[in-house]
Amino acid sequence: MRVTSVILFLTLSVISGCTSQLSSGGEDIEYLKNLQSNGQRIESKPLLPLAPGNYWEMTAISEKNKTKDKIEVVGPIQVARKNGLLVKLLRNGSLWRQEVYRNDATGIWLMAFGEKQVDLLQLDPPMRLLASSFHEGDEINWKGNILFKSKRYEATGYCRVTSLETLQTQMGRFQAYRLDSVISMIRPNDITLHFPSVRWLSRDIGFIRRSYADDGRPAVQNLERYMIRGE
Repeated sequence: MRVTSVILFLTLSVISGCTSQLSSGGEDIEYLKNLQSNGQRIESKPLLPLAPGNYWEMTAISEKNKTKDKIEVVGPIQVARKNGLLVKLLRNGSLWRQEVYRNDATGIWLMAFGEKQVDLLQLDPPMRLLASSFHEGDEINWKGNILFKSKRYEATGYCRVTSLETLQTQMGRFQAYRLDSVISMIRPNDITLHFPSVRWLSRDIGFIRRSYADDGRPAVQNLERYMIRGE
């Protein structure tokens, strides 16, 4: 099975009120909004808006290819007897990738990821991507196992919060935090697999931009439209 890392989805997004929001913008939108750099503890609500029904429409560019992607929150799911949220990535209307997150006031964890197959790569324990209290330059090192089709592989992970940037986009000026991460799966007597991903996340909007490897080629997703509902 061909697998690549995703996201972030530390995709990672925020739950804002009880009303729906619909927004649109250009293909070059790549920055985040309303993430603070002072290390103050975030409120008691989840860090990202991963309520079922929320979605983000993206334009994806890989070399000369250009596709329409959609990230949508499906709902609760159990992975290795732990509760998470299933997020599906559609490419041109068809299922392309899947991710499972734990998302609450204490942080954001990646629990599993994979492609079209039912069997996902499960992280044991889940890998934390972002804590509720953070500073620029914070690093997270993870060591555990990846479970796939009843087999267990040693694995390591790394995630770093890079510096805050303020840039002008078609939606206005935004402060952007970026999460650089990689998960490495060690296979005995075989090549170690690496799943790199860069996520630009907004606490009020969610998934803004993602950079990743698509069949070994660099690719990027940029937000065009989104819908966020309250809990």
